[in-house]
Amino acid sequence: MKTVHIAVVLALTLVACQSSANRMPVETAGVDPLFSETGPKDVVVLPVDASELTRDETERVAFPEEVMRESLRKYLIAKKSYAVPTADWTDDTLSSVGREALDTDAILEIKMRQWDTSLLSPRGVIYAGADFRLLTPDGRQELWHYTCRDRQIPIPGPWGESAASANAEMAARRLAEDALSRLPHRD
Repeated sequence: MKTVHIAVVLALTLVACQSSANRMPVETAGVDPLFSETGPKDVVVLPVDASELTRDETERVAFPEEVMRESLRKYLIAKKSYAVPTADWTDDTLSSVGREALDTDAILEIKMRQWDTSLLSPRGVIYAGADFRLLTPDGRQELWHYTCRDRQIPIPGPWGESAASANAEMAARRLAEDALSRLPHRD
């Protein structure tokens, strides 16, 4: 009887540690030949669109849009050698004159599609999904893209309510850096 009990506990432990079949990460990335032809040197990072992040179509999920946006900007400058204007300048230009006045080689557009923190406490993981697209200045052609769904972002503890904001910011930075690591260096 004791052997059966140990076997059942072991089996339940193993099952609990497995990801469900619908939590398999999906990632796609691609570079259009136009990227090499145009050789963008400066990139404007648009505000992160997290409008689709809801729990039950009424409650919006909290997501650190500005933290991700600034992480994207800093990564493009430090690791990829792009010239990137500040978020304030971009926002002021967009609101006063419009997108056509940005005077840039490319525009980075981010649409968050998933931000699931339900397994943060039990497993130390946030599941994320997003579309990252580098577009021509007019927004009509895609130069590069990275899309992910059910992307697991491990978060070291603590995981309580008091650390929720810091954990979300850390995960947003990691997702931003991971996505842009797939962007080619400028020539």
